[in-house]
This record gives sequence, structure tokens and C-alpha cells, in this order.
Amino acid sequence: MDRSKKIWSVVLLCALILLTVLIVLLAVGIGELFGSAETQDSREAAFGWLLVFAAIVYLLPLSLLFFGALGVIISGVNIKIAQSKVIKGISIGFCVLYSLLLLLGVALGVYYWIQFNLI
Repeated sequence: MDRSKKIWSVVLLCALILLTVLIVLLAVGIGELFGSAETQDSREAAFGWLLVFAAIVYLLPLSLLFFGALGVIISGVNIKIAQSKVIKGISIGFCVLYSLLLLLGVALGVYYWIQFNLI
């Protein structure tokens, strides 16, 4: 059982790192939307900005909530089963990071909800 826990803790740590890379790629992709809207003509640029606005308003809080919750769950399981202090410490750091992402997603969702009078 000890060997299985060691293997699973390393696998979960790799999943946390992969999830972090995926979040960075998502952020870069949203940044690319801003860059591509500037090079098009006026009608296409206006439609592009509308899509970027919709992505920011709706998809950003949802993606932060999804990735934050997934990261907290994975890092919580990894904290529970990790036997190495190093892996446990790294998992605690990831848990803090993803908890902040989760709180940011909730804060953005509530802000957009109030801002656009969706109550």
C-alpha cells in the first residue's frame, strides 16, 4: 500500500502541474483574442470585441471556478495520501493557489452578477 500511495502522489502532482499549464494556456489564449481583434476590419473587429467581452464575462469566472475546484480537490487528495514532506508541501502550495483561483472566480461571478443586474 505504501508504494501505491507514493505512485499516486506523484501522479496527482503531475496532474496539478498539467492543470497549471492548462490554465496558463487558457490565459494566453484569451490574450490572443485581444491581439487578433486589432488586425481585422471594423465590423469583424467589433464582433471580435463582443466575443472577447462575452468570454470575459461568462467564461472567465466559470473556468476559474472549474479549475479552482478541480485543483483544490486534487491537491487535497494529494495532501492526504502523500508520504513525502516535499510532495506534501508542494501540494499545500498548489492548494493555496487553487483556493485563490476559486475565490477569484466566486468574486468575479458575484461582481458580474451585481454589475449586470442579474439579481
